[in-house]
Amino acid sequence: MAPQQEKYVTSEGIASVQKTINTDTKPFYAAIHRYVDDTNVDGLGFGLIGMLFLSGAYKQVQEDMRGFMKDADEVLTSWVDGLERIKKVWRAAEDASGPVQVADPRDPGKKYTVPGPVRYR
Repeated sequence: MAPQQEKYVTSEGIASVQKTINTDTKPFYAAIHRYVDDTNVDGLGFGLIGMLFLSGAYKQVQEDMRGFMKDADEVLTSWVDGLERIKKVWRAAEDASGPVQVADPRDPGKKYTVPGPVRYR
């Protein structure tokens, strides 16, 4: 990060990440999952010797990829769910941290605007 550059997290930013996961990332992995079936090599596609030595390993790689893509979808879904909870908490914090007007306890007619929630001790 460049010097003097600040980053701010907002509930809108969290919602944007959720949208990107749902509209871009998850469909990308779902497409890869569908492509695995398009890579079948049936019959003697590897030749007679290849069928003996490569065919089983190739099918295992396909199964591994199906599992990886299923796992990726589950992880992305859990991220979206987690971000939803975070967004609600973050939004509540945003709402609670706005400026508040308080009366001066020694002079009730005088008011001050202070940032964030205020608690007298």
